[in-house]
Amino acid sequence: MDALEPAGRPELDELGRRLRQAKSTAPTRPRPGAPDRPPALALAAPFAAFYDRIRDRLRGRPRT
Repeated sequence: MDALEPAGRPELDELGRRLRQAKSTAPTRPRPGAPDRPPALALAAPFAAFYDRIRDRLRGRPRT
């Protein structure tokens, strides 16, 4: 296995940006029956995320 090189500041900033973007579009609750493979996952996840965020706001849950 190759040795891992330490990440520089630009790489860490990009990783952080991608993580924030993924969290903003991911469902906030588990969905055991949801598809877990593309392309169904790519189609279902945004709708589940939207539904979860609406439900969370109506119930007064903190934003994620």
